[in-house]
Amino acid sequence: MNTQYFHSIINYKRARNDINGLKDNGHWYEDQDVVKENIRDFFKAKFSGCVCQRIRLDNTDFNKITDEDNAMLVRSISEGEIKDVVWSCDSDKSSDLTTSTLG
Repeated sequence: MNTQYFHSIINYKRARNDINGLKDNGHWYEDQDVVKENIRDFFKAKFSGCVCQRIRLDNTDFNKITDEDNAMLVRSISEGEIKDVVWSCDSDKSSDLTTSTLG
């Protein structure tokens, strides 16, 4: 009984996802080969080549981190450091807006 229900839901969703026809330049096409060709041509034209002008970043002076800062950023964090941070937080406070409280 449950299997029949779930199969009917799947078949309904599959039928809704089918593209039975396509209107191109004012003409309605139902032949699946023509529909597939039109869809393929549309996306091929959409994603082939770049007609946009890209921003050039030549001679742009970006801020750089020092070797010392880089070493600090990639080093391992000790369990003690984690405990110190967690224990220093108030139980009714969170470290930022994306986390829950620690209490």
